[in-house]
Amino acid sequence: MKDVLQGILNRLVPEKRELFNSMKDGELVKELYVIQLRKKCLVVLDDVWSMDLWDSIGSAFPRGEHGSKILLTTRNQDIALHVDPTCFVHQPRFLGEDESWELLQKKVLHKLNGSGGRSRADIRGTGVQRRYEDGEVSGQSWVRGGGRLGGGFVGDFKLDMDMEMLGREMVRQCGGLPLAINVLGGLLVTKPTLWEWKMVQENISSYLRRGRSLEKHGKVYEVLDLSYRDLPYQLKPCFLFLGNFPEDSNIRVRKLYQMW
Repeated sequence: MKDVLQGILNRLVPEKRELFNSMKDGELVKELYVIQLRKKCLVVLDDVWSMDLWDSIGSAFPRGEHGSKILLTTRNQDIALHVDPTCFVHQPRFLGEDESWELLQKKVLHKLNGSGGRSRADIRGTGVQRRYEDGEVSGQSWVRGGGRLGGGFVGDFKLDMDMEMLGREMVRQCGGLPLAINVLGGLLVTKPTLWEWKMVQENISSYLRRGRSLEKHGKVYEVLDLSYRDLPYQLKPCFLFLGNFPEDSNIRVRKLYQMW
């Protein structure tokens, strides 16, 4: 709460930054309220995930016709309506099937294409450590070459037809949500075989059949859960410890290591 209020005030009145940094929560709420009464402000609250955040800072924003406006972005429409049941809600459209597939390809293949067209390369840092020789991947499903293959082409590397069919089926189940597709792509880039893609596809289908994803935004959590479950067992606690740090904060490796 305090970080949010200080961040807003520092943008509105940057010359008072030191004063705001020394204020308590109640003082920050009052100061922000008064400033918005004195002049028109546009306050942007980006990526609000919980109603609790608004409940803690809502009293800092004047109600009625005072000229100031709030632009709030969230993945959950219920949060927007909780802030103001009469507010205007703009819902961005979901990605179409071709757009979703294009995004997945970019996520999966951009690191492979970073080899710069070399005939031999080690792909590291993605969980894929395979030896590419003479423009082909021995025993794997990645394909390298020129031209297009069923639209499954990005740069030098492309996917074979079987992998494209599986990929298109998986992105359809992401409901056109860019976040879900990006997470899925990060998972698939570590799995270069057709068999591994089939396993991911079956797991996604199983998750959705359980009925836990009745709403569009629910599919994001299912894909996130799947990517977490795919982590090696020794990395799962390390990932969970990241939840102890505020969003966008700097994390010292030594501190995380000691917690882990």
